Amino acid sequence: QYGRTVATALIAGIQLDTNFLSRHVAKLDMEAYNALYFEAEVHLTQQLLKTTMEIEDLQAIGMAFTQYIRVRNFLLIELKEEYSKALLSVLADFLLWIQDITFVTVIEVFGNEYRLSVRSRDIDLDAGYIIQETLKNIGSGGGHAHMAGGVLHPDKYPGKEALLQMIAEQSEVLKPA
Repeated sequence: QYGRTVATALIAGIQLDTNFLSRHVAKLDMEAYNALYFEAEVHLTQQLLKTTMEIEDLQAIGMAFTQYIRVRNFLLIELKEEYSKALLSVLADFLLWIQDITFVTVIEVFGNEYRLSVRSRDIDLDAGYIIQETLKNIGSGGGHAHMAGGVLHPDKYPGKEALLQMIAEQSEVLKPA
């Protein structure tokens, strides 16, 4: 009833938003997935969602393992060259696999605006809200509870230590009483 192209796009959206049905899956996600599955070209969704990385991106990935800072369960990686938006997302997703880390920020400090990719796997830490509030006076950001992004103005960037501290402090506002 939707057509193959629309059904495929909707399935891909569900897969992206839920990390292939492994993150914050709602009953409605499953119902929609079930309704669309046999209409969609599911084998194409992986190709749509796979991130294309260049061999040169390995250097940035390597830096992510050495150029990080941590405050409690918060991790921040600062990349000092221009990289694809997709690479920032891939790194944020990957770094969230670290056992004691539940909130990851990857920031690219290059160009006319600094881009961020943010992930949370703590239901009490809404990534979209935290980044929106943290960047309120130095840029803009937002997103979902588990996945967010943003940009900030280079002249307002407080540095990686201060930014991570701002994020951690903003998370305190969300702690349940």
